[in-house]
Amino acid sequence: MRPPLVSICLPAYNHERYVTQMLDSVLSQDYPEKELLIINDGSTDSTHQQITNWISTKGSNIEIQYRNRENRGISATLNELFSMAKGTYLAGASSDDYFLDGSLSLRMEYLLNNPNKKAVFGN
Repeated sequence: MRPPLVSICLPAYNHERYVTQMLDSVLSQDYPEKELLIINDGSTDSTHQQITNWISTKGSNIEIQYRNRENRGISATLNELFSMAKGTYLAGASSDDYFLDGSLSLRMEYLLNNPNKKAVFGN
């Protein structure tokens, strides 16, 4: 039986210095069923270029949906990301953050072993 799909929702805005580390941390997660959803919310720095470069070199290793558009704010961006998601579970992060190795697997293990819990968050 396949584990449930997790949709990793990543709003990006003016994080050119950090977004590649975030994307690498998603790719390095050992949880097998994941998709990456990214919206660049009108960044005025090189965030869009960083994301497109990363997708062109490493994006074939994970299912990705990417949208680059004008700024609409974090609430509209999150709503749009959630509507794009195909996963049973959602994992959110900011483009200036990153996932610790194995953290997605640990979160999913906890949720699957505790069906009365609806959410788990990392620190």
